[in-house]
Amino acid sequence: MDIAKKIIYFILVLMLIVSNSACYRQKDKLINTETDILVPVNAEIESSDIRNDVDTGVNNNENGSDKKVDTEESDNKVDKDTSAEENENKTDKDTSGEGNENKNDNDIDTQESEGKSDKNADTREREDISEKDIGTENSQNGSDKETVGKNDEIDQNTVVEKQGLVELIKLDNSFIIDIKYATEDNFAKKKIYSMPLCLINKNTAKKLIAANNEFKTLGYRIKVFDAYRPQSAQQVLWDSTEDKSYLANPKKGSKHNRGAAVDVTLVDEEGNELRMPSGYDEFSERAHLKFNKCEEELIKNRELLGEIMIKHGFKRISTEWWHFDDTDALKYPLLDIAFEEFLQ
Repeated sequence: MDIAKKIIYFILVLMLIVSNSACYRQKDKLINTETDILVPVNAEIESSDIRNDVDTGVNNNENGSDKKVDTEESDNKVDKDTSAEENENKTDKDTSGEGNENKNDNDIDTQESEGKSDKNADTREREDISEKDIGTENSQNGSDKETVGKNDEIDQNTVVEKQGLVELIKLDNSFIIDIKYATEDNFAKKKIYSMPLCLINKNTAKKLIAANNEFKTLGYRIKVFDAYRPQSAQQVLWDSTEDKSYLANPKKGSKHNRGAAVDVTLVDEEGNELRMPSGYDEFSERAHLKFNKCEEELIKNRELLGEIMIKHGFKRISTEWWHFDDTDALKYPLLDIAFEEFLQ
């Protein structure tokens, strides 16, 4: 019985508790509903403001942090920019310095180059002037040397030629001309020619120039005593001597009358004649090629003259060491052109 009461009592208490609990829950709902209804808009606004403030605060904090970070970054950036600018300025200065140095170096190099150019220009001008001077001297001297060297050609524009005769000195002025028959210094002891003009056949002249060129390599030159002789002058010489053995009969003519024979000797660089066994036009045994009763030097000089003349197209006669005939002499005609006529 007691147990049943206890159980009933327990159930009642439990029901009461459950009932109270339900009442409390209902009451809470009503309170919450009223609260929701009674909550002013301002509260929501304030709440919203609070939330906004909180959010703003958070955001501000975040933004502050961001701004701080941004500021720091900006500062860093500024520092970097400043540093960069300083570096750039420094670089600019360095570059400017290097530029100035380079400019100075370039200026120096330019000045040196200009100086060198000026020097080179001056040097070139001096060299050009020297070359011009040398060229002028060579031209002046060369005209003579050129004439000497041109053994194969005679310039017909500058050299007068009449019947194959030319004036030797106009072809080569290195010859020494001493026409004995234009003076009284000859075997006839009288003047035979009207003037000391050295005429010669143009082809014979080439041979004589070639011989003279070789003599010049040895320090000697040819001195000419006689070359072309008018046939009328040959008659005067023939009539001037009793010993006819040393002269050609004017009726037959002489190689001299053809302009193809020369009477020559050698001179040294000072113009002194080399010593020979006899003098020119000395009609004696001493003038003969076989004569050897004299100093060895005289024979040596005589043979040197003969050797080179023969080499260049001449031949000797046994009785006169100075006389040489062109080997082609008989190809040319006998002539009797007066010297005055040649010059006209």
